[in-house]
Amino acid sequence: MGIKLVKVLSVIFLITLLFADFPPLWQNPRIPPKIGEAYAVDATKTYTFDSTTESWSATACGAAGAVCIWQSGDGSPANGSLEEPETRKNKGGTWTWQLSGITWESLGVPSGATVTAVDGSYNHTMAVCTNCNITGSNTSGTLSIRDSGDTATIATLETAVSYTGAATWASRNASGAQSIGAAYQASNTGIILKLSGSIQTNNVTGAAATIRQDQLSLVITYTAAAVVSVSVSDGVVSYGTLLANASKTTLSGELNDMQTATNDGNVTENFNIKGQDATGGGCTWTLVSTNGSDQYVHQFCNATDNSCTSPPTNYTALTTSYQALKTGVAVSGTVDFQLRLTTPNPSSCYGQQSVDVTVQAAQ
Repeated sequence: MGIKLVKVLSVIFLITLLFADFPPLWQNPRIPPKIGEAYAVDATKTYTFDSTTESWSATACGAAGAVCIWQSGDGSPANGSLEEPETRKNKGGTWTWQLSGITWESLGVPSGATVTAVDGSYNHTMAVCTNCNITGSNTSGTLSIRDSGDTATIATLETAVSYTGAATWASRNASGAQSIGAAYQASNTGIILKLSGSIQTNNVTGAAATIRQDQLSLVITYTAAAVVSVSVSDGVVSYGTLLANASKTTLSGELNDMQTATNDGNVTENFNIKGQDATGGGCTWTLVSTNGSDQYVHQFCNATDNSCTSPPTNYTALTTSYQALKTGVAVSGTVDFQLRLTTPNPSSCYGQQSVDVTVQAAQ
């Protein structure tokens, strides 16, 4: 008996994107990724003041008539810093630099995250102390987080440093991470950052005091949901017209259509893969490991970790249940894989058959 032609115009295998614990879909485009268990991560925001105040503004500057500035001639570790100068005798008062109109998201926290703690630090110096007060009236500076209305302190990150005279640059990082109350933990919470202190000269002609700050840094601890997501490119394989009991692969010498799965999530993932029975063309082809009457074989080979150039070596038969494609795929990591189709022997129908090969990401 001769072998009949299987009149398959294009046997199309749509690789459907599936995320852990979500039901399969039958078409591209992608479905929303799985949101997994929350995990803690840090975001760091640093103000270097190398060339500007970086939107910090002075809302007070010691005694009336004093002007707080950004200055370019001194800084730590690079030139450029905030400055509170007083060059008049017997003058003093509190000074404050402030950054308002921001949220946690402005500082690098992703939308939807929950902020739990903040650790702040900054560098400081008393660059000039000529007949300045040395008994606690020159300080730098309380670093705090206030609510957007400036009515409540959310956290005091650092307390003030007192000077007993001119001092070289030093780091202020004594308090450790401070907890953030539940009312202020949402990523879109409006906040104000404040750095404040005091300045005082003695009642002596020529008295002067200059205090500076630089390299203000915030380490923000937040919890973010694990996003488990995978994409496959190009996601469509057309095997064309095949004879009964014939095989074809996606290798470069045949279809030249290797597939690539990419970890689009933010956690390390395991990739799984499964096939399905083929429908269409007037009959059903059952997915099996050895082809037969109306029974076809569809195989995969992890080309990232194996040689797939000599099928069926290193090829695994797809089933209708998930099997491991690759474990431990890092964020943005990829896995290349080849496919191989073997048609039934024989087939009772001659029309187009279509199936999905589903790649699943799981945490």
